[in-house]
Amino acid sequence: MDDQRGYFTFAGAMTGEGDKHAGLWNASSKVITSGMQGGPVVLFNLTQQGEEDLLVLSPFSHFMATSLNQRNKMFTSALEYGVLGSMSSVPANYTHTMIVFYSQSGINEGIHEWGQTMQQAFNRTDINRVNDITINYLGYYTDNGGYYYYNTEPDMNYEETMVDVAHKIKLPFHYIQLDSWWYFKGIGNGVTEWTSRSDIFPDGLIALHRRLENIPLAAHNRFWAYDTVYKQKYAFVLDAANGKALPFGNDSFWIDLFTDASNWGLVLYEQDWLNV
Repeated sequence: MDDQRGYFTFAGAMTGEGDKHAGLWNASSKVITSGMQGGPVVLFNLTQQGEEDLLVLSPFSHFMATSLNQRNKMFTSALEYGVLGSMSSVPANYTHTMIVFYSQSGINEGIHEWGQTMQQAFNRTDINRVNDITINYLGYYTDNGGYYYYNTEPDMNYEETMVDVAHKIKLPFHYIQLDSWWYFKGIGNGVTEWTSRSDIFPDGLIALHRRLENIPLAAHNRFWAYDTVYKQKYAFVLDAANGKALPFGNDSFWIDLFTDASNWGLVLYEQDWLNV
């Protein structure tokens, strides 16, 4: 069959960056990654070089409970859509929707139009995006791949190193990111307490923020460990077999955590390790 349809899709970790792929849309193509690892699928006409007709296939509700699946047969390929197979029950009157979005504007503008349609449907605007310092301005990151990822200047602790970064690097960055090296870890290398260790920041985060001349901070976090200290005060679901914990039941834990963090300049909370 002379099929001139192309596709690309996002899948896997890092918001779909980990397993994004493209190719021909035909019965032999394995296009869709099912379950929570899957993402929107974009179809376009190869003869138009992606400049005109476009379809976007995506969930339109209950995004975290949706699965798109592709079942290939000898000469045909079926697209299946529904709730995740791991869901143990479906409540009464549960509804589930999918959108097939068409545009004549080509890939770039067509995906933008799809995004605008999704925003309008859920009453979302760009106001937070256009006012977010971490999106609109340069930041200095210490995460995996950066020079100061679990590494300091010789004969310096992290507090002295970060102060040096702020004062000596002549770049117009508007915030500094602190990666996973600064907080307490326990069972399975999960987080026991999301506060600074004294060997990392001897004077504490409030003092660090002041020494950084109040530059805003972004801060990394990973999953909560089974032995987290917070379970003594807040409701947590505890998974002893896997050594993990999850705050549950009310918002007081997060309100208290972020209220405290605002005292040391937090403007971006980076929740990592969502795939464990």
